[in-house]
Amino acid sequence: QGQFVLETSEPFYPLLQELTYIRPLTMASPNTFASGLDSHPELENSCNPGASKWKNIEAIEDFNCAGLAASIGTGPFEFVSREANDNGTGDKSVLFARHDDYWGPKPEIELVELKAYEDTDAVEAALLSGELDMALGIGPLSAMQVQDLKFHHSKTVDVRHSDVLQHSLMVMNTNKVPTNDIRVRQAIIHAVNKGRFIQDEFGGLEQPIDQVLPRGAPYCNIDLNPKWAYDLAKAKLLNCPESSNDDISSGAIAGIVVGALVVLGLLIFVLKLIQREKAGKPMFMADATGKGETA
Repeated sequence: QGQFVLETSEPFYPLLQELTYIRPLTMASPNTFASGLDSHPELENSCNPGASKWKNIEAIEDFNCAGLAASIGTGPFEFVSREANDNGTGDKSVLFARHDDYWGPKPEIELVELKAYEDTDAVEAALLSGELDMALGIGPLSAMQVQDLKFHHSKTVDVRHSDVLQHSLMVMNTNKVPTNDIRVRQAIIHAVNKGRFIQDEFGGLEQPIDQVLPRGAPYCNIDLNPKWAYDLAKAKLLNCPESSNDDISSGAIAGIVVGALVVLGLLIFVLKLIQREKAGKPMFMADATGKGETA
């Protein structure tokens, strides 16, 4: 009768924090599943049918994405209505109303409308015209647009920054030549000027990182050493040939140069990929899903 028990094989301190995340879905009302509480976990899974991100999962034998029947949660706002786009693959707008039976503090806002725009320029124009009250997150606006609004339109819009929520990382394959050699990896890292890249591509809005998780994450506000920061002289020193048979080979040296360029190019690509994913406009999506959206 209303009791929920979750058993773990061992203590896991961030469990409650994990259960608060909305991506991926962690909790949903049993009434929203295909067959309610009796839904089969594989044959009637809650994953959204036809979505590109579930394509590999749906390809598994004896597995089926049945989706959820309705948007039922426990938040301060409840779903009211939606207006589909022209091809029916997404929404033009979604309307939410204040949930007066919400268990927590009631919001002062009565209605919230989420709107989709064609691109970041349309979002920027809507903000400046007063049509749009807020654009949240990285996706709706580019970093350059955020900086422009912050410094040149401060009388019209108020730009605020949250703490860092996640890092964008480029991982090297340590099982492949030449990046299986730690000296090669060090040289590549020291040869990439992340600060210059961030300034040129993101107007200084982002910041270089030297650890996997942001400092705002639990137990991560620590100073790690050594720091593999941009140091071209050190990168060149790591390239210096020596008489030992354990030296970095000429092929590895060439790999360092090429690798540094590749890492920089891939880093730009990954960050653009992340921005488009957050904007709802992923680069890789089946045609059936239609064009992405920004809300």
